[in-house]
Amino acid sequence: MRTFTEVGRRAHTHATGVGKAILAQLSDEQVRRVISRSGLPAATQASITDVEELLADISRIRQRGYSVDEQEQELGVRCFAVGVPGAPTPTAISVSGPTSRVDDAFGRRAVPLLQAAAREIAEDLTRHR
Repeated sequence: MRTFTEVGRRAHTHATGVGKAILAQLSDEQVRRVISRSGLPAATQASITDVEELLADISRIRQRGYSVDEQEQELGVRCFAVGVPGAPTPTAISVSGPTSRVDDAFGRRAVPLLQAAAREIAEDLTRHR
């Protein structure tokens, strides 16, 4: 299996867990502006390619507090991500892996750990401003 994670590799925000967690920190108007510049190209058949569908997904992300890349960037790879609250710029952290290991049960364990880590990062950023 080819690995997606490569230092310096770029991906569209709408197709990654971290990207969607970052977009969820923006207003819908700001998201529309980002998308108007970058578009919504499909990396896989699971990629969101409609702005209204993306905004609905972002709304769900805001409500539940985390995003999921459900094979939207790379087939066979799932990612759970959370935003870092209060960071100077929209920031997020994530965990990714093969769908065979990164399943819903994994997400139920990982998301609270990601949220705790994001809070700790936010506190550290606040202390060092």
